[in-house]
Amino acid sequence: MHTYRAIDTSEVDSPRLDAGELVQTTKVRPAASRPTPSTPSPRRRWGPEHLFGGLVIGFGLLFAFGMPPCQVPDEVSHFHRAYQVSEGRLFPIMVGEWGGGDLPVSILKVSSTFAHLPFHGENRATRENFAVLLATPLNPDERDTTTFPGSAFYTFVPYLPQALGIATARAAGFGPLGIFYAGRLANLALAGVLVFLAIRLMPVFKAVLGTVALIPMTVHQLASMSPDASTIAVALLLAALLLRLALGQGGADRGTIVALWGLAGWLALCKFPYAGVGLLYLAVPAGRLGGWRRYLLVGVVLLLVTAGAVGAGVAMKRFTPGRITPDGVGASMEGQLAFIRAHPIRYAKICAATVAEFGQVWLDQMGTLGWLDTPVNPLAMHGFFTILVLVALGDRTPGLEPGWRVKGAALLAAVVCGGMILTSCYVCGCRVKAPLIVGPQGRYFIPLLPLLLLLLSNRVLRVQAHPRVILALAGGGGAGVLLVAVSGLVRRYYYHPRFQSGVAAVALAVAAAVLLMSVALARRRCPTD
Repeated sequence: MHTYRAIDTSEVDSPRLDAGELVQTTKVRPAASRPTPSTPSPRRRWGPEHLFGGLVIGFGLLFAFGMPPCQVPDEVSHFHRAYQVSEGRLFPIMVGEWGGGDLPVSILKVSSTFAHLPFHGENRATRENFAVLLATPLNPDERDTTTFPGSAFYTFVPYLPQALGIATARAAGFGPLGIFYAGRLANLALAGVLVFLAIRLMPVFKAVLGTVALIPMTVHQLASMSPDASTIAVALLLAALLLRLALGQGGADRGTIVALWGLAGWLALCKFPYAGVGLLYLAVPAGRLGGWRRYLLVGVVLLLVTAGAVGAGVAMKRFTPGRITPDGVGASMEGQLAFIRAHPIRYAKICAATVAEFGQVWLDQMGTLGWLDTPVNPLAMHGFFTILVLVALGDRTPGLEPGWRVKGAALLAAVVCGGMILTSCYVCGCRVKAPLIVGPQGRYFIPLLPLLLLLLSNRVLRVQAHPRVILALAGGGGAGVLLVAVSGLVRRYYYHPRFQSGVAAVALAVAAAVLLMSVALARRRCPTD
């Protein structure tokens, strides 16, 4: 007679197991075959978080070193602000109407050396540009004052990773160019870790979350000086944690609750319009928190933490003028807010018209690098977004199906965040009563994509494929489009036009080969379900 072990239900309920592993885990076996204490434990299997996290870091390094300095939107201001924070000065000083500060002249020279590149596709970054900066010492005592028009309205929180990298490089004796790249690398390192954790915690749609992390604009921002790196990564992690609370098994311990509060405050301090991601808390059953009383208590604290962080973000307005548009004609924050309060229905129609008018533009901008002047091959981007939809229709976790409560909370969070993004741009950059909102960019909506794609989880229209095939499709498609993106930025910033013929075709062919090879290898390992 054989003795059977009890089934570990924590393994069965784990969202990290695919269908094949679920069957293997629930098989019973004789006690005699159980490993003895001296038997080494099996190695932890690699999951989707390792695949997508590795791709983010790998391609992020190519972007961090391949993209010339200060070629990401507002990266000049972000670099200057991060350097200021690295010196322990957490808030700008007023320089005229804008927040700013005094910085070493050599730091200011980084942006001026590459100022000929934005919006001038005929120009290239040369060896001389880099050689000049490599030969320039820091000279921290030789300083000049400048404004931070692209970063003065942020808190110091999203600049802490860059500042840490800059301070480390400065202590090591690096010059201005080395300091710049150290800031980029520190930003990428933290964002990569947060994306890894987000995919690991995500109970469903792991492949979807990983595919969103591989959008060229996502990697472009994670590997730059931009505060969008922290914003995107923290937003994805907060959404993953809340969905795990909503769909997971068992109760939430104290550490999870503290992490929830901390991530919500962190996100709002990065960019306060994304505080709406916290509305996913409405999808969490009260029983997960031990009853309604504790559920309401945790929710109230979450609201207070978020409100306090939003207030701190709004307070940074004092470092910006009342009119932010370049010409200032007809723009007024106070006047715009008064118009919205007096005509909320009319403003809702303006938001709807803006989405209809610029929705396609925002989608295209997710595949546009540099100062939105270096598009990734359109054919590659259209194929990638098709893959993203297919992955969303086929990414399933056995035993976990998001219900309408989860989907409703996700849609509410996405709509609220989108509304706050549009309102911020309308108040700060448009003339009063303007019929359309000008200013939002596609990168602003990247953290909202997983919430919107969650609506594609259904039982009627779906892609039937083995989980490994879906994972290969997502990873192969992401790697392919990033290969095309890297080839595009190399062509744009370094290749002379006479050497560019055929590069796009070769990149597309390699991307297609990567995708086909990934899917073929996955199908070979799992020929049947």
